[in-house]
Amino acid sequence: MLQIPPPQQNLQKLSSGIPGLDHILSGGFPELSINIVAGPPGSGKTICVQQIIYTNATPNRKALYLTTLSEPSIKMLHYLQRFTFFDAEKVGRDVIYLDIGEVIRNKGLENAIAVIIKHVQEYKPGIVGIDSFKAIHDMARDPVEARKFGFDLSVRLTTWAITAFFVGEYSQQEIEREPIFAIADGILCLHNKQEGLSYQRYVDIIKLRGEDYFNGWHPFTIDPTGLTVYPRIKTPESFPDYQAVSESVSTGLATWTP
Repeated sequence: MLQIPPPQQNLQKLSSGIPGLDHILSGGFPELSINIVAGPPGSGKTICVQQIIYTNATPNRKALYLTTLSEPSIKMLHYLQRFTFFDAEKVGRDVIYLDIGEVIRNKGLENAIAVIIKHVQEYKPGIVGIDSFKAIHDMARDPVEARKFGFDLSVRLTTWAITAFFVGEYSQQEIEREPIFAIADGILCLHNKQEGLSYQRYVDIIKLRGEDYFNGWHPFTIDPTGLTVYPRIKTPESFPDYQAVSESVSTGLATWTP
């Protein structure tokens, strides 16, 4: 008989470390959740996840960042050094970078999960990032294999008490169609929208399972400190009662007669 666990009154959450984002997330990312950070190239996906990782990585909660068929780790680290959240002392100790692209190319998705879990067993991280997850997705022979891979990996990572972040260059159509988004607990989309002669960055929380998050498009910026989110203005659900005053008030100016 299925045993239903008692409800958790205080679900533990992982702070993003990004100013303004935790407010939108209603406190942060739920621990043990599978989250997808999606958006077009140049929208800030990798910086976003790296900022989350360096905020939370400690000797007792390591972060494992797996690169696939996208930007190599050495190049990523070269650019990350420009941000104030980057901590070189954490590299190799609290934040471990590994490349699994060769395994995916040569051995396919079936062996990719085994390799990922092997690294998880070795380093015992509390956070795992995969960049780009879409590159793995694109290697699938068909949607069935992609769904099976996403489901199996999500179950394995949750079993190991891991909060995961999958980075991918997904379009809006792919978000609506691809099965991995049904499996994910959280979906965070970054946009770089043209407005007139310039571009404005926005973040949009599409899904956060079990959470009362602040939906809509929220502006954000990227500077040497990393991302900063500016939650949009929200119309109050109700307005306080007040009574209009009809009494006239004197200006205090004397009347001038020509």
